[in-house]
Amino acid sequence: MADHAAMDGRLAWLTAVGLALALAALLGGGCSESENCPNCPGSPIVIERVQIFPESVTIGDTLRIWVTARGTDLRYQWAADEGRFLLIDRDFARWKPPANAVVTEITVLAYNDEHSAVQPIPVTVNTYVPRHEPTYTGAHYCGQECHSVSNHGDYFATWENTAHAAAYAGVEGDPYFNHDCFACHTVGWGDVNEDGWIRHNGGFDEVPIERLQGVQCESCHGPLSDLGGQILDDHASMAIGDFLLEACDRCHTDEGLVPPDAANLHAPHTEMLAGEGGYEYDREMSSSPHKDEITRGCVTCHFPTSADGNGHTFAADPTSCTACHAEANGEDFTWSTAMTEVADLLEQLQEELSRATEEDQRYLPYRWANHNATFAEKDASSGAHNYLYAKELLEASIEDFEPSGSR
Repeated sequence: MADHAAMDGRLAWLTAVGLALALAALLGGGCSESENCPNCPGSPIVIERVQIFPESVTIGDTLRIWVTARGTDLRYQWAADEGRFLLIDRDFARWKPPANAVVTEITVLAYNDEHSAVQPIPVTVNTYVPRHEPTYTGAHYCGQECHSVSNHGDYFATWENTAHAAAYAGVEGDPYFNHDCFACHTVGWGDVNEDGWIRHNGGFDEVPIERLQGVQCESCHGPLSDLGGQILDDHASMAIGDFLLEACDRCHTDEGLVPPDAANLHAPHTEMLAGEGGYEYDREMSSSPHKDEITRGCVTCHFPTSADGNGHTFAADPTSCTACHAEANGEDFTWSTAMTEVADLLEQLQEELSRATEEDQRYLPYRWANHNATFAEKDASSGAHNYLYAKELLEASIEDFEPSGSR
């Protein structure tokens, strides 16, 4: 009996010790200094896994990277030799490669107050290879190859300082931005064949890099290269006649705009030229005959064949008026007088709109007048595109709208 009692005592003691050790382990006291215990304070950090999608990356792609690490209170830092990070969210990063084929390295650092671990991630960026021709080269190719010297047309240097060249700046930060903006503010976005299929010939939709940002040579001339990078022999003839008319109308328009919603107004040059798109108050508005008389369309004034210097600035040439307006002699008729008149009317209407109360802005007279003011302002020609239409729209708006405080 005594032996059984002693045995029962030892079993009870061992059970108590086991329970105590188990409880200590649960409370975090079960790791020795020599053990690698990732859940214990002061334990080392281990980067266990790096996932990359896609597995291979080409110029214009976006690389997504996930990191799995062991450790407590982890924080992360990311760095890259080339390219740029579009997003960093702790153990996840989106990285855009540079615009050239390269072997580079991305580095992630996982750390806490006591330890750190570094993981280098080698990345090979491959060249994008278009599947169809003609392909896009970008304006710098045109400039480097031919069009940067005076004896072959200093077109590139002239273009480089224009609004067309800077057309991409601020696009993605615009409050109304959507991907349709790229069709006019980059080169080759959404290029399709005659059946409506994407051509995969290296436009911005496939290679979204700085080289293809802005309105460039190929925005009007079309893609200029074969698959081998050689300029097509007939590229100089691709921007004549109706092609330039279509090239301008494609972007300088607000087709589909329904007044009096002024929020969508953007570039209503085509509408103003045609004498449409404004709110007309159920009146018969007059219209200048420019749309019908200028057989070369926009380029009649913005790229006149007789103008001195380089037409690739696309700045309006006032002397082109005299081709049709022989009386534009500075006395009986001047374009500057007509433009000043429209500019003054626009300023008057904008001043009245600025005095509108919140109550005024709820009603149609304000919205109609605001639409016409925005329409004339965004046209930006002070009536040169269509003097009669711009003038009558503004006059009708001033007549119809009156701020509450003026009544």
